[in-house]
Amino acid sequence: MRRTVEAPSAIFSAGSPATSPNESRARRVLADALELGFDFKLQPEIYRARLPPTQIRDLLLSELPDYTSSIEEVLAEFTDTVLPLQGSGTFAL
Repeated sequence: MRRTVEAPSAIFSAGSPATSPNESRARRVLADALELGFDFKLQPEIYRARLPPTQIRDLLLSELPDYTSSIEEVLAEFTDTVLPLQGSGTFAL
């Protein structure tokens, strides 16, 4: 089963940030994505096993999705598949 990612406009709406109902969610998503990267890069050992380029490509490329996923679900999937050294593989918002 394939999925799509929700449109960025669903998270990042135009207009005054003070009046945007999605501002706090957008801030959480961006902050959590940055934290995910920092946590990964600050591990004592980030290269436990190196993959050949073809395996890395296969992790990053996939079929077009059939259903919609939230940005949180996409980041969780990224953590589980691309950053297996991240730890628990969970991503909470």
